[in-house]
Amino acid sequence: MFLLKKTNRCVFFLALVLRISAQQLYSDSTQQIEYTSQDNCLGIYALPSYGQSVVLTDGSSWFVDPRNYKNTSAWSENNHIYLTENSSLSYPTLVVNSSLNDSASAISVKDYLYSCTTKEGWKKIKPSRHIGVNLSLSSIYSKKSCGIGEFYDLIPLIEWCKAVGFDVIQLLPLNDFGSDYSPYNSSSSCAISPLYLSLSELPYVWQDAELNKEIKKLNKLNASSKVQFEKVQKGKDAFLQTYYTRFSKQLQAQDSYKDFEASNAWLLPYGVFKTLKTKYKGLDHDKWNKDDTEVSQERFSVLVKENKEEIDYQVFLQYLCYLQLKEIKKIANDSIIFLLGDIPILVNKESADVWYDYKNFNNAFSVGCPPDMNSVDGQNWGFPSYDLQFMQQDGF
Repeated sequence: MFLLKKTNRCVFFLALVLRISAQQLYSDSTQQIEYTSQDNCLGIYALPSYGQSVVLTDGSSWFVDPRNYKNTSAWSENNHIYLTENSSLSYPTLVVNSSLNDSASAISVKDYLYSCTTKEGWKKIKPSRHIGVNLSLSSIYSKKSCGIGEFYDLIPLIEWCKAVGFDVIQLLPLNDFGSDYSPYNSSSSCAISPLYLSLSELPYVWQDAELNKEIKKLNKLNASSKVQFEKVQKGKDAFLQTYYTRFSKQLQAQDSYKDFEASNAWLLPYGVFKTLKTKYKGLDHDKWNKDDTEVSQERFSVLVKENKEEIDYQVFLQYLCYLQLKEIKKIANDSIIFLLGDIPILVNKESADVWYDYKNFNNAFSVGCPPDMNSVDGQNWGFPSYDLQFMQQDGF
């Protein structure tokens, strides 16, 4: 809705958009969200295209900060709503059925969230208004970066979010990339991409003059207006291989490294998969030798022994990612900023997951989405569907 304001020289359009999301709305309710303020007021208006008025149960009001809105005059004396400070949002009633035979029982959304299986998370986050940014980490590289956004580049973003009153940073998936460097087409549902490692912040790296010179060379990749993924991949791989040969023993001797390795069962299959991908020069795993395509446990054990050094290197990189992400998470927590991770609901066919746990997937099917206004023929994402029947038999 626009309010037209005329002056002697110009015409100004003052726009106000109030977009409200609620867990449950009742079109026949007489209760509604109210905006009040000590300052000027805004006229009430309906949004017929949404099919109902803006209403909430309990006659509660929504917290708003008057600084976020332009003050205007009311459209008419009796047709307005006010903006105020320190309002709060209470939670509408949610109807919960415990079983088909039980009668429905009413529970507030807040009580439901605080009693469900993810209750500890909700108690920490709190179901209230949160504001933040959504971005790809690759896009926010700084002067210390090597051609791509890195974990430690999140620190100035965290500081900025705290300064402006934001409390959420949502990141596109950080998973290790597949062949096309898409964050939604990863080679593992668990592994993190080493491309995001902040090389200048690696343990002991300051002790090595040669490696510091290499970092300065890689800094020049920042000159590109777009991320040159292949160049970044090649440069960082060479750097990390050298770093591994010089400093891996110190890190692998630490108790935290041993704990990390012992508590993450996905590391070995991921390491073997990455090693075989290199051995077969990037070919899809269904084009590998039959023994390596649908690998048995006996064959897997042989591969682990035959490729120990290469697998140790992949595990080492994942430990470095863990260390840096853990530090960034602590900094975010100290600033009361939530890091929200975006996780794909499906798994890339060319991933360690589908290769190692192939019985969990229907590789004969390919998942996508039906036709819509943006795609007349629909979309084929190329992801295999889950074999839910096998998963159920296997106890999920």
